[in-house]
Amino acid sequence: MTDNNKISAIRDALLKENGNDPAEIAMNVMKSDFVSIHGPEHHFLDGAAFIVAYRNAGGARCCKRHAFLALTKGVKFVNKKYGVHMTIKPFRCTFSDKNAQCLKEKCPFFNKKN
Repeated sequence: MTDNNKISAIRDALLKENGNDPAEIAMNVMKSDFVSIHGPEHHFLDGAAFIVAYRNAGGARCCKRHAFLALTKGVKFVNKKYGVHMTIKPFRCTFSDKNAQCLKEKCPFFNKKN
């Protein structure tokens, strides 16, 4: 199975999950035949399981906000925990005008200029 096929299979499995525990979601998917024990698919699976749990926990839906939160928190965590120097520059979302469920000013990434 190619990496692209694995990613598609992981995405499909994640979309079937309805819990709000990211570790449980990740472990459920990791049990699948298409997830290798040390494969690069974990780079996708781990963060995606977190975002699925967040989505399932409720609130307005915004995949961009979820991704931005995961990326921002992930960089801070890796830098602190492992002494890696990743950067993430301050940014604003450019998609709020396309999302009817945007939280607007309640979202930390909202761009008032949109």
